[in-house]
Amino acid sequence: MLDEADKMLDMGFSEELESILEAIPEQRQNLLFSATYPEKMLQIAKRITQNPVEVSIEETQTVQTIVQRAIQVNQENRSPLLRHLIKSEKLGQVLVFMANKRATDNIAMKFKKHGINAQSFHGDLDQEERNCTLDAFKAKKIQVLFTTDLVSRGIDIEDISCVINFDLPRSPTDYIHRIGRTGRAGKSGLAISFVDYASQAHFKLIEKRSDIQLKREQIQGFELKGTAPKKRKRPCSSKREKEE
Repeated sequence: MLDEADKMLDMGFSEELESILEAIPEQRQNLLFSATYPEKMLQIAKRITQNPVEVSIEETQTVQTIVQRAIQVNQENRSPLLRHLIKSEKLGQVLVFMANKRATDNIAMKFKKHGINAQSFHGDLDQEERNCTLDAFKAKKIQVLFTTDLVSRGIDIEDISCVINFDLPRSPTDYIHRIGRTGRAGKSGLAISFVDYASQAHFKLIEKRSDIQLKREQIQGFELKGTAPKKRKRPCSSKREKEE
């Protein structure tokens, strides 16, 4: 069974995946599972299967038990807003997705200084540190776990009350996998995305590909300030430049 095989390719494990496929017997049973089925997954399926049977569940891209929200906030106010939401909305265990490893370490340290039990989780941790952190989060010894997309797939943690897209994911597919960490096993969940002027076009694309349309919220005291940057028009080329 190959789980998240398409993500393995994105993370640079194509050679390892090839080695696995060469080492296993030609006569075998192959099972592939995925919440999404991108083109890379189809390519892998064609290579390792003969006369495959596809079983799919017809439903919307995102789980109905997950309440999705989009909050407009300036980049510099995302951290204070998150602390405000944790306290004012009495959020339980929160999984926060960040853009990179360094950001997870920095913000976890700041939250600890504010008295919030937080920890970071990313690919630079060794396996023992990863296991220890996940075990502590599962045991509810950690309230807020700041992570990269390392936790967006393949890890099942029950009772995560809220997923925060502190930084938006690069692709709509990653958005589906991220918010799927909450609202598991029929339970209700909450997914909040922070959106500013720079990321609003990208979030509209995520909405379109995920077949959702979310109302933009603003939280008192953390309102989105400033104005959206105007689109820069390309200068018209002269007739001579066009001819050249």
